[in-house]
Amino acid sequence: MKLSAKLVTALAALALVAVAVAGLIGTSNDVRADVNATISLDKSWYTATGAVKVTIQDADRDTATAATTNFTFAAAGGVTQFFDLDDNLADSNGDGVIDSSDFAIYDVGVSTSTRDVDFAVVQNNSPTGGVFIALIGTLTGGTDDNLTIAYDVDTIQQITTGATISSTQDSTGITLTLTETSAGSGGEFSVTVTLAATTSTSTLKLANLDQDTITASFVDDSPVSGTSVTVTDAATVETTGPTVDITSPADALKTQERKPSFVVQITDNESGVDQDTILFNIVSNVGGAAGAGVGNFAADDITTSGGIITAEFTPAANLLDSGDSPQQTIVSWNVTVSDIAGNAGQTDSDADTAGNQDNTLNVDRVAPNIVSATVGTVWDADALAYDATADDPTSVVVVFDEDLDASTVSESDFLVAGVTPIAAQVFSDAKDTVQLTLAGALAPDATPSVTVVSALGDSAGNTSSVDSATAADSLAPTFTATLSVTLTKDTVDITITTDEPIQGNVPVITVHTPGAGTSTVARAITGIKVTGTNTWEVEIDETDDLLADGDQAIEITGSDAAGNAGSLGGSDASASSAVTFEVDTALASPTFTPANGTTITNASPFVQVEYAEAVTLTAATFTTGSGTAVDVLAALNASTADNKLFVLSPGSFPGDAAALTLDDHTITVSATDAADNDSDDDSAEFTVDERDDFSLALIAGWNLVSLPGVPADGSINAVITDSDVTTVLTYDASSGSFKTSVRDAVSGLLTVNSLASLDGTQGIWVNTTSFDPITVAIPAIAAATLPPTISIAVGWNLIGVIDVSGDIVDGADVAAASVYFSGVEVSKIYGYDALTGAFTAVEADDQVTVGDGLWVFATEAGTVTP
Repeated sequence: MKLSAKLVTALAALALVAVAVAGLIGTSNDVRADVNATISLDKSWYTATGAVKVTIQDADRDTATAATTNFTFAAAGGVTQFFDLDDNLADSNGDGVIDSSDFAIYDVGVSTSTRDVDFAVVQNNSPTGGVFIALIGTLTGGTDDNLTIAYDVDTIQQITTGATISSTQDSTGITLTLTETSAGSGGEFSVTVTLAATTSTSTLKLANLDQDTITASFVDDSPVSGTSVTVTDAATVETTGPTVDITSPADALKTQERKPSFVVQITDNESGVDQDTILFNIVSNVGGAAGAGVGNFAADDITTSGGIITAEFTPAANLLDSGDSPQQTIVSWNVTVSDIAGNAGQTDSDADTAGNQDNTLNVDRVAPNIVSATVGTVWDADALAYDATADDPTSVVVVFDEDLDASTVSESDFLVAGVTPIAAQVFSDAKDTVQLTLAGALAPDATPSVTVVSALGDSAGNTSSVDSATAADSLAPTFTATLSVTLTKDTVDITITTDEPIQGNVPVITVHTPGAGTSTVARAITGIKVTGTNTWEVEIDETDDLLADGDQAIEITGSDAAGNAGSLGGSDASASSAVTFEVDTALASPTFTPANGTTITNASPFVQVEYAEAVTLTAATFTTGSGTAVDVLAALNASTADNKLFVLSPGSFPGDAAALTLDDHTITVSATDAADNDSDDDSAEFTVDERDDFSLALIAGWNLVSLPGVPADGSINAVITDSDVTTVLTYDASSGSFKTSVRDAVSGLLTVNSLASLDGTQGIWVNTTSFDPITVAIPAIAAATLPPTISIAVGWNLIGVIDVSGDIVDGADVAAASVYFSGVEVSKIYGYDALTGAFTAVEADDQVTVGDGLWVFATEAGTVTP
């Protein structure tokens, strides 16, 4: 290798330096002085799934390894030769540079010798390992030397103990192994851990939640002083992205501006906003021929005040070019941004819909034009929509191709059939539509011209020129119907008219007649005759049209030339809009009270005749036994205004009798209804007989019993006639003493002393030597008299069970005790079982029965009202 004179001179100078420091060269591993380690995280904020890079800087862990290389220095090569050594040459003596003092040269195989005085090492492009060997002394072999060069190299090392990472959710965390970033890093070690929902030591994932603290820790066992030092670094987890609120333009805004400014306000109260990530995304430009301004743009201007960042962007190019046709386009746009932790935020035009919805901006330089007009439609404020079935002949609705500025709309802007309307309204839920109200009604088939005669403005500020349209007819034909009768048993004639011609020139007529249960059956009516312009007649026949008795609902339908369907009536005869008539082909027999074949004990009954519909009685007779029928037509009074119920009252019986004899009685009536149906000679026969005596069962011995009502004769010997009854007694709560009647051996009668009579309210003790019952006449409670009551005193009372109906037999239930004694404060009730000779407690839910006598303890005075 031939060197220039300048290089030889440089090498010679370097050789002098090498000689001066040759004594410092060693060939053992480099031992660095202890330093304090540091640990750091690459961020101060992370997302919940972020990658956390942990870095430890500890120079005293960056140790070198001794290496040697044998080579032959040949004189033929000149005074310098280049050698490739191992990569990553180390600074062996730690002086901060790799130079001649970091190498030693000796004879091959003789490590104790040194040839540093003969050769110098000059680094070429370390740490790749290339060096120059310069001859500064003499060769021992004359033409070459077999030499060994000794030096140190750096290797990539690891930290396997002392380093951990943890979170608030996982305080134990993960033990880390960190790898040196490069062989010559100077002691920089790193590892990356992923944040996740759960910890995994095998895949280096660390569990975390929002606002967790992530802590990296390292125990340095070779600090400058002491045996160990723990160093840490921490960061915070944030899962919420920035909030981005649009300041302008408002969503769906219309504007004439071709280069509108977009302004948003961004907040993030945790890690803070990464302003470099703010992007205004113009994501579509539907309708623009050139599509100018589409793309992702950084903000033109960013200001911060009070923790709120305001970002603004104005497109450099028109969003709508002047040559575009039409001069209208919808621009969709959004703004995206991230916080320092890396969480994303985006504008959202609709918080109620999942995901983020783009905002829209309508660049509109086109005036509004009429799309359509319709007669009869009106605004429905409840449905917030136009009702095409309203059939209002004073209303015309005009639809435009875009929303209008309501402040620019008035009735003077329009003419309908050449006449100015009296009102023009734009509703906030239908801004593209104007409802015009006319001073008078239009004809039912009118299709008037609608003209805009002065400028209307849209929400972008564009104003319309003169425009016109012909209004469509949405008015349905109006039907009327006149019935010859509303009640019939055979036919009814109907006259039908409409206010305009109908398709087919004949309406459709259906009668909905009663079916099974509440259902109806539709009967199509034929034979409709045209009797004039928009006038028809038809006869409906009960037999031919298969109509069932009851209310018939008529439904009339037809459509005009424009296809608008009109109707009258319907299928529901009970509806307020129904058109109905009634079919009645028979008069049902009446219901009689007393019913036919029954026996009654009341000699003064109210004899009733009740029909299912209003009637006129045409004949009525009353017969007793085999006697002569007596005309009672005049005596049968209609009890209701509808002439359905008729009553023959006591005092109106034949001969003005107030009571009937004990005999058979027959009432016979004839009647006719409003449809002229007859029901002749309907009759009912009933019998008036004596009331059966009440029979009260007794058992030999003592019985605690009562009568269910007031006997016809209450004297003690009239009630109890059986001589086997020896003793009768009851308890007088007012005096607190028993009243007694005992059988007299001489007279054979019960003594009439302290107990002289029974009235049905008392409970009575009866002692008998037989099983004969007490049989006594107890008449029904007479009309116009008060029902019986039982007075209750504080303390014990002995009372009976009264049957107000008078029809219940001995032993039958009357009511639950709680019901029978309602309104009376009682704490105990006892009955008596004559078979077992034991008292039995009566609970609130137990039934009290006819014939029972009851001991009752009352805490307050009161009255039992059976």
